[in-house]
Amino acid sequence: MKTFTATILAAALTAGAASAATLTPIGATFDPDAVANRGSDNGRNIIGNAFDGDASTFFEIGLGSTVDFVFGQPFTGPGSVIEVTFGSADARPESATIFGGRNGTFTELARVTNAQSQTPFSFAFGGTFDVLRFTDTSTPRQGQTTGGFDIAEVSVSPVPVPAAGLLLLGGLAGMGAMARRKR
Repeated sequence: MKTFTATILAAALTAGAASAATLTPIGATFDPDAVANRGSDNGRNIIGNAFDGDASTFFEIGLGSTVDFVFGQPFTGPGSVIEVTFGSADARPESATIFGGRNGTFTELARVTNAQSQTPFSFAFGGTFDVLRFTDTSTPRQGQTTGGFDIAEVSVSPVPVPAAGLLLLGGLAGMGAMARRKR
């Protein structure tokens, strides 16, 4: 019975740990014209920089442009984002609106400025989505034609899968009952 109890406890802890992980997108869509003049030498056009765990690298959306991070599974809140601005955020104001999307329908989740998100900016939201959209809403400074909100890190949480955990526990209980019956 001790082995059976330990197995159930281990399974429950494993299921809980799996639902605590953050997701990485399986793809992204963005306007290549908005990022074309950023150049690849500084890495601002590399979409993976937004999920590489290194806040010193980033993906720049582009003024007035949008990026959609497509996840292969549903996610929920909370989410967080870190933005990188070199110099003063007051001198270089940048902003974005964050949307969650599912089946082509998008819902606004948060609005964020670079002044708020130099450290992780957390945004809570309900519902489940499979696309995370950032739309740059920065007001260009005089003569500015490039730039925009810079995503250094972004994260969301996978939707917990309680049904799988219950099925696992039910199967383990059945195996335990069969073993006890044999004795």
